[in-house]
Amino acid sequence: MSHEIDRLLSLLERELDLDARTLSPDSRLAELADSLDWVNLIGALEDSFGLRIGLEDGLRLQTLQGLMALVMERRLVPAA
Repeated sequence: MSHEIDRLLSLLERELDLDARTLSPDSRLAELADSLDWVNLIGALEDSFGLRIGLEDGLRLQTLQGLMALVMERRLVPAA
């Protein structure tokens, strides 16, 4: 697993108070966080990874795999 994925899982554990070992790529984000937690998580992701995730992009994410893909994709493009 890459360093970025480890960082992402650690951030999820901290922000959502869960055990990342219980997650799978298909874990449904709506089952992990309510809307306020989700907004806080997006902000923490932006700060931690130095990227920008628009609200629309954040709301479209359905699974942990989708979140990981978005973070990895955005890491390749500098934040504006």
